[in-house]
Amino acid sequence: MTDPLPYDEQFQDAFGPGVIGDNKPPEDVDPVRDRLAENYAELIARHSSLLASEAERVPEVIEDEETAKDVSDYEGDLSKCLKALEGARVSEKEPFLTAGRAVDGFFGKLAGNPKGPWTSPSLNATKARTNDALTIFGRKKRDAERKRREEEERIAREAVEQARQEAEALDAAAMAAQADQVDTEKALDIAVEAENRAEQAEADLVKAERASDASAAELSRGKSDKGTGFGLVTFWDYRGLDRGAIDLEALRQHLPEEAIISAVKSFIKAGGRELEGVHIFENTRNRTRHGR
Repeated sequence: MTDPLPYDEQFQDAFGPGVIGDNKPPEDVDPVRDRLAENYAELIARHSSLLASEAERVPEVIEDEETAKDVSDYEGDLSKCLKALEGARVSEKEPFLTAGRAVDGFFGKLAGNPKGPWTSPSLNATKARTNDALTIFGRKKRDAERKRREEEERIAREAVEQARQEAEALDAAAMAAQADQVDTEKALDIAVEAENRAEQAEADLVKAERASDASAAELSRGKSDKGTGFGLVTFWDYRGLDRGAIDLEALRQHLPEEAIISAVKSFIKAGGRELEGVHIFENTRNRTRHGR
């Protein structure tokens, strides 16, 4: 006798995935899409008919006035269909937008704008004030720690100088002892020990110099008992933007093409007719005015 399948596998084996019994709708069901397709069936048919009739209603080249009239009527039909589609889209979407605004407003009021300004209590307002307080503390901690490390560097530098002088003096004494044939071995041992102390002092100085050159993050770093880390981050900022004085040439490579195109169009609209780097010319295009 074979072992029975686990219960969940028995269920799948009996009914199969995604069928009655699992409380899941079919994967391809979209109630909104299906409702729109049903409610706007006539508009969809009109849309399909217009697309299908393009080859028939628009010749490759318009040769006469009557054809132009027929084509303009076709364009008018396209515009009316587009207008109907847009109207339906706006109408159908509005309840969702209203609901979305209500949801955004509800949670947005609790959270608050991340960038401010804040006119009422919110988490982001409190978070900003908290971060400001930690920033001020971090700067004080950075300055105090840097001052302490610079003092350690100064002491280490003085120790190097003193150790070097002592080593030089003991070297001289050892040489004198050797010349006078006194206790030369002992004098040399003392001189070597002094030289070692001088080298260690120099190593300590290098370490102190590196410590005093530490980043703001290292100097201000801390961690709470809960494991929350905090400390300063360094970044470049700006203030005092003067629109009239700012060097736009320096910003050329940082301007998105969309912004440049928008600026060119604004320049032309304001009456500009000559602009280095772009050819401005008088152009024409058809404009169809639709009858009722």
